Amino acid sequence: MSRSGEGRFEEIARMARRVQDAVAGVRGTAVGEGVRIEVAADGRITDLRLADPLLAQAISRAHTRALAAAAGSVSDLRRELTEEPAIAHALRVLLESTPAAHDRDRVEDANPYALPVAVRRGYGVG
Repeated sequence: MSRSGEGRFEEIARMARRVQDAVAGVRGTAVGEGVRIEVAADGRITDLRLADPLLAQAISRAHTRALAAAAGSVSDLRRELTEEPAIAHALRVLLESTPAAHDRDRVEDANPYALPVAVRRGYGVG
């Protein structure tokens, strides 16, 4: 790749990171009929308030199982793409050219899509 091509690739990588960071901060909230729920753009429950803690526990467990099932299917679908040699090479170059992940990107739990630890503890889950 030419020097100008490498610069453009790095610019695109920075832009993608900026957009990814903005998307990571998006939250949607709904309130009604004794429920308040907040979700991230990827479907991860970030806050859940219910009058019945047993119901909250059941929802948390079901949500974790459903997300694991979906993640497995997505992984299978993406594997087809990432096993293509040209795409695998482009991904390696992109990953090598982007800065290291920020501290906030650390996964605090085996399932980053589950309810946050503080919320689970509030309902006596995990």
